[in-house]
Amino acid sequence: PTCKKTIQTMSTLVLTIAVAFIKTGLSQSQTLSCNANIDLNRVCGPCQDIANTECNLNCMMSEDICVESILTCQSGIPCNIMCTSLYACMDSIVDATLTSGLTMNCGSATACEGSQVVAGTGTDIIINCNGPENSCKDLILNAATAGNVIVNCDGFNSC
Repeated sequence: PTCKKTIQTMSTLVLTIAVAFIKTGLSQSQTLSCNANIDLNRVCGPCQDIANTECNLNCMMSEDICVESILTCQSGIPCNIMCTSLYACMDSIVDATLTSGLTMNCGSATACEGSQVVAGTGTDIIINCNGPENSCKDLILNAATAGNVIVNCDGFNSC
């Protein structure tokens, strides 16, 4: 009887550990803090870890942090780009040609003005232009072969 109870307890413990691993081990994202002011070649991305399930490129630490940069998404996984400071991603190029999906948040005045987004075949695109003014003014979206495309224009003169 003691041996049977020990085996039951051990199998329950192994099952609990396996479930915990599955819940936490399968989802991994990598976040890059982009800074064109320090990185003189003005390139950010792609994320490199093959275990990633999501790649995040952040351009939000200071004013004009990623101006005239090339922001590249990792192949095969969703990409999130945060341009939330003043002029954050102005006149930048977003390479989303190999990603499965792109969500780009332009949450400040002129954050993504004049930027160019290039989407790949079947790539789902969501661009949120919710800055107070001109957040996506003159943005060029090349999405002729993309999947679902949603552009939300919520700010004054944002698109």
